[in-house]
Amino acid sequence: MTTTALVPISQDDKIAAVSGFQDRSLPIEQTCVWEAFEESQGHGVWGRYAWCEDDAKIAFITLYKYSVRGVHYLWAKWGPAWVKEASPEREAALRADLVREIQAKDKTVAFVRLHAIYQQPDLCMPLQTISYDRTVVIDTSGKTEEAILAAMPKAGKRSIRSGLKKGKAEGVTFHEDTRKRGAGHRRVLRRHGGDRQA
Repeated sequence: MTTTALVPISQDDKIAAVSGFQDRSLPIEQTCVWEAFEESQGHGVWGRYAWCEDDAKIAFITLYKYSVRGVHYLWAKWGPAWVKEASPEREAALRADLVREIQAKDKTVAFVRLHAIYQQPDLCMPLQTISYDRTVVIDTSGKTEEAILAAMPKAGKRSIRSGLKKGKAEGVTFHEDTRKRGAGHRRVLRRHGGDRQA
């Protein structure tokens, strides 16, 4: 029978453990460098763990402290990060180990927000989702907005200009994405974290 455990780890242990998984990378929100950002926003690390099956590291999860209207909860943004294939059974076992750890360590935690691949009866969708509210684009092309528009077909220019007029008050920005798709580039209108291709 497989035994599972949620094992507390240090930053150094986590960095060393994930360095060997070249084909799998951790989401930025689950890396050690993200911890400083969360701390700057008032959300310290509640716990950093490796989840193991028979001493083999299967997943990593870092949980941050959050509070809303006096309710304390933990958020594992884009976690757990799986370094071995996730399955419904593995996800359920990790959650069971996590519940035991939280109940033993901190009874003030009301719930945990985390990501799951498989839908299960013990999971519920969050009441609201808020994507990142700012997108930072660093232009390395030297092109101006007008130069990018000039390279577009008429229909594309019309769509972008229409979107920009409607979105001025909504925080819409315009830029040329560097990811290639076929022979051309993608042009993106970004509205509060959402993309609309043009």
